[in-house]
Amino acid sequence: MYQDIIDVHCPPGTLGVTLSQICGTEVRKTTITKINRGSVLRRLVKVDDVVLALDGVDVTKPANNELVSKMVAAKSQNPVRILRVGRRKRQGALSNSGSVAAGSKRASLDSSHSRNGDSSSSPPVTVDLTDEVDKLREENRRLQEQLRLALASSSSPVVVNNNDSPKRRRRTP
Repeated sequence: MYQDIIDVHCPPGTLGVTLSQICGTEVRKTTITKINRGSVLRRLVKVDDVVLALDGVDVTKPANNELVSKMVAAKSQNPVRILRVGRRKRQGALSNSGSVAAGSKRASLDSSHSRNGDSSSSPPVTVDLTDEVDKLREENRRLQEQLRLALASSSSPVVVNNNDSPKRRRRTP
């Protein structure tokens, strides 16, 4: 049914994807309909991927698929959320499960896994995003420190708000 099944280990917080309930020929499916530019999943999932499970809970069943959008969108404080998505084969596309994880040091293939007892199907790709998130946080800290040092040497007073860009104070006469 799916060309690839991908298990993505998601960090806490929002994921930056938009999910929609799509009515297919057989059942309603939770589908990724938009990936935001800053999403931590932008290189790992694609628009039209179908959410199959969240933290091991099958969300393809009608009783569970109503909850998946709320569960994924929640700013979870759990250390890791595992999002399993299925990707359909596109016309003329070759099956290549490992290509989704390219560039991820902690990606692994579980060759012992088979779907529906079919050993010829592609194994799921597992991707752990914690290293990437840690690198981005460290880069953010480094850039903030450089900004503070640059602003400290500036002659005019500056207010730095961590959520916004630096703003220069107006001098009152």
